[in-house]
Amino acid sequence: MRKQLNWKRKHRRGQAIIEFALVAPILLALMFGIIELALIGASLSICENAAQNAIHLLAVNGDTNPTIDTQVVQMILGRANILPLIQIQSIIIYQSSATNSGPQISSENIYSGASGIPTTQNWPVSQRFSTVSTPVFAGIEIQFAFNSPVASIGSWSVIHLQAQAVSFILPSGG
Repeated sequence: MRKQLNWKRKHRRGQAIIEFALVAPILLALMFGIIELALIGASLSICENAAQNAIHLLAVNGDTNPTIDTQVVQMILGRANILPLIQIQSIIIYQSSATNSGPQISSENIYSGASGIPTTQNWPVSQRFSTVSTPVFAGIEIQFAFNSPVASIGSWSVIHLQAQAVSFILPSGG
Protein backbone atom coordinates (compact mmCIF):
# COMPACT_ATOMS: atom_id res chain seq x y z
CA MET A 1 0.00 0.00 0.00
CA ARG A 2 2.80 2.38 0.90
CA LYS A 3 4.64 1.69 -2.40
CA GLN A 4 1.52 2.52 -4.33
CA LEU A 5 1.16 5.95 -2.62
CA ASN A 6 4.82 6.84 -3.26
CA TRP A 7 4.39 5.92 -6.93
CA LYS A 8 1.30 8.15 -7.23
CA ARG A 9 3.15 11.12 -5.67
CA LYS A 10 6.08 10.74 -8.06
CA HIS A 11 3.68 10.38 -10.96
CA ARG A 12 1.86 13.60 -9.97
CA ARG A 13 5.15 15.51 -9.78
CA GLY A 14 6.09 14.29 -13.25
CA GLN A 15 2.68 15.27 -14.54
CA ALA A 16 3.06 18.81 -13.13
CA ILE A 17 6.45 19.20 -14.83
CA ILE A 18 4.99 18.12 -18.18
CA GLU A 19 2.02 20.47 -17.81
CA PHE A 20 4.37 23.34 -16.95
CA ALA A 21 6.54 22.53 -19.96
CA LEU A 22 3.46 22.73 -22.19
CA VAL A 23 2.02 25.95 -20.70
CA ALA A 24 5.24 27.94 -20.03
CA PRO A 25 6.03 28.75 -23.70
CA ILE A 26 2.51 30.07 -24.24
CA LEU A 27 2.71 32.25 -21.13
CA LEU A 28 6.16 33.55 -22.08
CA ALA A 29 5.01 34.36 -25.63
CA LEU A 30 2.00 36.21 -24.22
CA MET A 31 4.16 38.14 -21.77
CA PHE A 32 6.73 39.14 -24.41
CA GLY A 33 3.91 40.07 -26.81
CA ILE A 34 2.46 42.45 -24.23
CA ILE A 35 5.92 43.98 -23.65
CA GLU A 36 6.39 44.34 -27.43
CA LEU A 37 3.05 46.11 -27.90
CA ALA A 38 3.79 48.43 -24.98
CA LEU A 39 7.15 49.40 -26.49
CA ILE A 40 5.60 49.98 -29.94
CA GLY A 41 2.94 52.16 -28.33
CA ALA A 42 5.57 54.10 -26.42
CA SER A 43 7.63 54.72 -29.57
CA LEU A 44 4.57 55.90 -31.49
CA SER A 45 3.58 58.18 -28.63
CA ILE A 46 7.08 59.68 -28.40
CA CYS A 47 7.26 60.38 -32.14
CA GLU A 48 3.71 61.74 -32.37
CA ASN A 49 4.42 64.02 -29.40
CA ALA A 50 7.66 65.16 -31.07
CA ALA A 51 5.78 65.90 -34.30
CA GLN A 52 3.13 67.91 -32.42
CA ASN A 53 5.74 69.94 -30.52
CA ALA A 54 7.78 70.49 -33.68
CA ILE A 55 4.78 71.68 -35.70
CA HIS A 56 3.92 74.09 -32.89
CA LEU A 57 7.45 75.53 -33.03
CA LEU A 58 7.19 75.77 -36.82
CA ALA A 59 3.75 77.40 -36.63
CA VAL A 60 4.96 80.13 -34.30
CA ASN A 61 8.31 80.87 -35.98
CA GLY A 62 7.89 79.36 -39.44
CA ASP A 63 7.89 82.47 -41.57
CA THR A 64 10.45 84.63 -39.75
CA ASN A 65 13.27 82.41 -38.48
CA PRO A 66 15.66 81.22 -41.23
CA THR A 67 17.00 78.38 -39.02
CA ILE A 68 13.59 77.05 -37.96
CA ASP A 69 13.94 73.80 -39.91
CA THR A 70 17.22 72.99 -38.15
CA GLN A 71 15.61 73.71 -34.78
CA VAL A 72 12.64 71.50 -35.63
CA VAL A 73 14.86 68.62 -36.74
CA GLN A 74 17.05 68.88 -33.64
CA MET A 75 13.97 68.91 -31.41
CA ILE A 76 12.61 65.76 -33.06
CA LEU A 77 15.96 63.96 -32.88
CA GLY A 78 16.32 64.90 -29.21
CA ARG A 79 12.87 63.55 -28.37
CA ALA A 80 13.45 60.34 -30.32
CA ASN A 81 16.61 59.63 -28.31
CA ILE A 82 14.44 59.06 -25.23
CA LEU A 83 13.80 55.49 -26.38
CA PRO A 84 16.90 53.86 -27.91
CA LEU A 85 14.69 51.48 -29.93
CA ILE A 86 13.60 54.36 -32.21
CA GLN A 87 15.70 54.96 -35.31
CA ILE A 88 14.68 58.07 -37.27
CA GLN A 89 14.80 57.38 -41.00
CA SER A 90 13.64 60.75 -42.33
CA ILE A 91 11.95 63.97 -41.28
CA ILE A 92 9.87 65.76 -43.91
CA ILE A 93 8.76 69.37 -43.47
CA TYR A 94 6.23 70.17 -46.17
CA GLN A 95 3.60 72.62 -47.34
CA SER A 96 0.21 71.13 -46.63
CA SER A 97 -3.44 72.07 -46.71
CA ALA A 98 -6.15 72.21 -44.06
CA THR A 99 -7.02 68.61 -44.97
CA ASN A 100 -3.37 67.39 -44.86
CA SER A 101 -2.70 66.71 -48.51
CA GLY A 102 0.61 65.13 -47.56
CA PRO A 103 4.10 65.97 -48.80
CA GLN A 104 4.38 67.41 -52.32
CA ILE A 105 7.71 66.99 -54.08
CA SER A 106 7.67 70.64 -55.17
CA SER A 107 7.31 72.00 -51.62
CA GLU A 108 9.05 69.79 -49.12
CA ASN A 109 12.31 69.65 -47.20
CA ILE A 110 13.63 66.19 -46.39
CA TYR A 111 16.17 65.50 -43.65
CA SER A 112 17.84 62.12 -43.47
CA GLY A 113 18.11 59.85 -40.49
CA ALA A 114 19.72 60.53 -37.16
CA SER A 115 22.16 63.03 -38.69
CA GLY A 116 19.45 65.52 -39.65
CA ILE A 117 21.33 66.41 -42.84
CA PRO A 118 19.07 67.99 -45.48
CA THR A 119 18.75 65.91 -48.64
CA THR A 120 16.03 67.91 -50.42
CA GLN A 121 15.33 71.63 -49.97
CA ASN A 122 12.30 72.68 -52.05
CA TRP A 123 10.39 74.80 -49.51
CA PRO A 124 12.48 77.70 -48.17
CA VAL A 125 11.34 79.83 -45.24
CA SER A 126 10.89 82.79 -47.59
CA GLN A 127 7.93 80.96 -49.22
CA ARG A 128 6.13 80.45 -45.91
CA PHE A 129 4.69 83.92 -45.54
CA SER A 130 1.27 83.48 -43.96
CA THR A 131 -1.52 86.03 -43.59
CA VAL A 132 -4.95 85.87 -42.01
CA SER A 133 -6.65 85.89 -45.41
CA THR A 134 -4.26 83.37 -47.02
CA PRO A 135 -2.93 81.03 -44.36
CA VAL A 136 -0.04 78.72 -45.19
CA PHE A 137 -0.28 75.23 -43.76
CA ALA A 138 2.79 73.22 -42.81
CA GLY A 139 3.15 69.55 -42.06
CA ILE A 140 5.79 67.39 -40.45
CA GLU A 141 6.15 63.70 -41.13
CA ILE A 142 8.55 61.55 -39.10
CA GLN A 143 9.39 58.19 -40.63
CA PHE A 144 11.08 55.90 -38.15
CA ALA A 145 11.95 52.29 -37.49
CA PHE A 146 11.16 50.50 -34.27
CA ASN A 147 13.93 48.00 -33.51
CA SER A 148 12.24 45.25 -31.57
CA PRO A 149 14.23 43.74 -28.70
CA VAL A 150 11.70 40.93 -28.32
CA ALA A 151 11.29 39.82 -31.92
CA SER A 152 14.97 40.14 -32.83
CA ILE A 153 15.18 36.39 -33.37
CA GLY A 154 12.17 36.47 -35.70
CA SER A 155 11.74 37.78 -39.21
CA TRP A 156 10.07 41.08 -38.21
CA SER A 157 12.58 42.61 -35.84
CA VAL A 158 12.24 46.06 -37.45
CA ILE A 159 8.85 47.74 -37.83
CA HIS A 160 8.55 50.89 -39.98
CA LEU A 161 6.16 53.54 -38.63
CA GLN A 162 5.38 57.21 -39.12
CA ALA A 163 3.98 60.15 -37.19
CA GLN A 164 2.45 63.30 -38.70
CA ALA A 165 1.26 66.70 -37.57
CA VAL A 166 -0.21 69.65 -39.51
CA SER A 167 -0.86 73.25 -38.53
CA PHE A 168 -1.14 76.66 -40.14
CA ILE A 169 1.77 79.05 -39.81
CA LEU A 170 0.80 82.03 -37.70
CA PRO A 171 1.14 85.37 -39.46
CA SER A 172 4.30 87.29 -38.52
CA GLY A 173 4.06 88.92 -35.15
CA GLY A 174 1.77 86.42 -33.57
